[in-house]
Amino acid sequence: MAERTTALYRDPGTGTTSYIGIETVYTVVNGKQINIPEKIEDLRKKSRAHALFCPCGCGSRLILVAGDRNLREQHFRIYEKGNLPCRAVMEGDLSISSRIALKCWLDETLGNTGLQTRVPIRTVDETDRKYEFSLLSPERKIAVSYSCKRENLSDEKIRVLEGNRQGIRTFYVVDSGNGGCEGQYPEWMMKIQKVQGYCLLLYAGDLSYKSMEMEAASYLQDLDGAWRQITAVRGALTDFRIDSENRLLAFDHPVEDLVSMAEGIFRQEQERIRVMRFLEEMREKEERERALEERRKREEEIRRRREALQREKEETARRVQEEEKERQEKERADMEALLGQQETVATDALGRRWIRCELCGKAATDDAFFTYGGRGRINLGICRECKAKVPAKVPARVPPEKMRRPGASPGSRTAGESSCPLCGRQLVKRNGRFGIFYGCSGYPACRFTKRA
Repeated sequence: MAERTTALYRDPGTGTTSYIGIETVYTVVNGKQINIPEKIEDLRKKSRAHALFCPCGCGSRLILVAGDRNLREQHFRIYEKGNLPCRAVMEGDLSISSRIALKCWLDETLGNTGLQTRVPIRTVDETDRKYEFSLLSPERKIAVSYSCKRENLSDEKIRVLEGNRQGIRTFYVVDSGNGGCEGQYPEWMMKIQKVQGYCLLLYAGDLSYKSMEMEAASYLQDLDGAWRQITAVRGALTDFRIDSENRLLAFDHPVEDLVSMAEGIFRQEQERIRVMRFLEEMREKEERERALEERRKREEEIRRRREALQREKEETARRVQEEEKERQEKERADMEALLGQQETVATDALGRRWIRCELCGKAATDDAFFTYGGRGRINLGICRECKAKVPAKVPARVPPEKMRRPGASPGSRTAGESSCPLCGRQLVKRNGRFGIFYGCSGYPACRFTKRA
């Protein structure tokens, strides 16, 4: 941190005041930064004349401190303390080294035209503002405004410096640490770009004049809306110069042209990217449409196969149903033929016995019948459903006296054993599913049975 790099000079003869920066004691010879003995001696004379004061206004008298060990250590030191508290602002090594380098650069490019340092704008224009030119060549009407920190360059300062009535051309330079934007809107740098057309970034290197580099860059938005720093040219500080028309040149080319060319290349690249993205989107769209079409075709093919398989299943089921129907009809016809005769037992292919109901005519397996079989009716019987309905279908009972055969007494054993006790008809011996039994000969009108 350098102590008091600026002194307030009060001319004993005229009483006018001006600021003197420590950078005034340096210049460049054969590309090498050196101090100017005449300038150092001039400042010492002003110091001995008690004409150098602290720039903060505290009234402290200053003297020049010069050393040959490290030139950047030269500064102004308090010689006699003033009556007010000192509020002088210390200046960092980066800031003072950059100012010295810019002063040497202007000396070299303008040819030592009597540069002034830290010139308040009010000295060249009618204004009460306290803004200053970092470096000013009244002869060439060229000035440099250097800002180590970008926030030190406000909109008002730019407006005041640009609005001077003497038409001084100002170049705005900021330290390289202010560059970059990481996609964000570079508000402070855009203030410079709007008035200058581009930004000048100073790379301090090892804080020596030889290592200093300058970059001309501008800020544009890419396709995604992110802000990008577009470098137009970068080189050693000595690669830049100012021509007779007060244009800034880099490698003997106008910086404005280099910036315009870099921006054009950037826009072309963005357009190329836009076209590539468009083509990529179209390709992806075509692939999606092709994939959808292939999927639709596969689904259509699957649907057709399913429909064909369904039709085949339905056709197979229909054939099976028809065959089953034909088989059942054949079996029914065969069973009808078997049930129509009473000589042999009617059985199906599974060995099940079939019976036809004498009352309702239903044909079913024997387990659905209450009773069946007998002489002359081997395939006939009474189903269980009709069994429950028989009492309703049996005629009203005949009185006992009418049911008995002539000559038989009610209590006669012979009559009781050979005639039906219900209707008086003759009992006959039958062979049933459960063995031999006696049944009424009036069956099925009378269903009386008894064990043999």
